Amino acid sequence: PMTGRLRLRPAEPDERFRRRYLLLVVLTPITLYLLTAFVLGSHIHSMWGGPLFTYAGVFVLSLFRIRTDADCVHRVIRGCVLAGLLMGTALVARNTAGPFVQNKPSRVHFPGSALAEQVRDRWNARFAVPMPVVGGHYFLAGSVGAYSRRPVSVYADMNPVSSPWTGDDHLRRHGGVILWDARQRGDAIPAEYRERFMDLENCGTIETRYQTGADIDAARIGMAVVAPPLSPVNVADRFVGPAVHR
Repeated sequence: PMTGRLRLRPAEPDERFRRRYLLLVVLTPITLYLLTAFVLGSHIHSMWGGPLFTYAGVFVLSLFRIRTDADCVHRVIRGCVLAGLLMGTALVARNTAGPFVQNKPSRVHFPGSALAEQVRDRWNARFAVPMPVVGGHYFLAGSVGAYSRRPVSVYADMNPVSSPWTGDDHLRRHGGVILWDARQRGDAIPAEYRERFMDLENCGTIETRYQTGADIDAARIGMAVVAPPLSPVNVADRFVGPAVHR
């Protein structure tokens, strides 16, 4: 509505710098992003690239003649509000109906808070010190870290490259938790973790219901611990069978 019929607007001498600056702001981040991904072989995620185009609309508007009269501005405001409501409604509908239609949950339905509570309770039932590290699948470990009541180091995918603040040696020295998707990898501790941590102890599985009314199997998460050094062990030092959190 602000441009009407698209008509290019010639840049006045004092506007040329601003237009070139906007072009630089728009193109430089995405160019660096693509170049870095190409050189390092990194996987590109669309959700990471979205913020790079924040000023693209401003740059496009700078190329055309725009209307700024009150009627036009009001139409733009109404259109933006309507578009926001439609997108919000579509998002709510997708997240609500998705599990019923697809018969599977998405990440927004994952019970991260419930998992963090179960992991914390199991750790506290065994050890008298706070849980220092949580590792394993990045989403599971990250969920526990995000909902933890105390600061905890997240060892994403047990990869020191992506988690340079921690590592195997740190986990061995301080103790911690390792999580994995038991539905995909089984209830037993995955071989790769057993080989890296000889004193790893299996604490059974945790089952948590997804946050949806659809008839979907609960998430089943395997949990193992590396005992912290010189830590008192409580009486409840073994876990038998899964725990279902409702």
